[in-house]
Amino acid sequence: MIVKPAISWLNTDDDPGLINDITVVIMGVGNNAAIYPKPAPDILTLQKALDDFSVGVAATADGGPSATSKKKNLRLIATGLVRQLASYVQVACGGDMTKLLLSGFPVQKPTRSPIGVLPAPAWRWANAAANWMPA
Repeated sequence: MIVKPAISWLNTDDDPGLINDITVVIMGVGNNAAIYPKPAPDILTLQKALDDFSVGVAATADGGPSATSKKKNLRLIATGLVRQLASYVQVACGGDMTKLLLSGFPVQKPTRSPIGVLPAPAWRWANAAANWMPA
């Protein structure tokens, strides 16, 4: 079974949620040095990116378009580092779900279940043709 950390939250979280979730990952990887001895990027680099992003979020309250643009760039930097860390975690956990859960990353669904046979689309060509009139 292949176990993978989920990273879709990097795109969907709002700014406070992203700060919280990255903090959880930093704590999870940082507190489990026996499993994750040499994280790439290292925890200090990720923490600095998170701190910069947090400052950027706070600055957007009064900052205008320039501050918003800077915050968006800082978000991209932080999320890029977390994506790199997710790859490291996937390799370092060695397929062990328990080790992956200790990292603080949410887990991708390990097995996908098929939804079954889909019905054929029901086209209504007669109605579409009847309603179409040339201009």
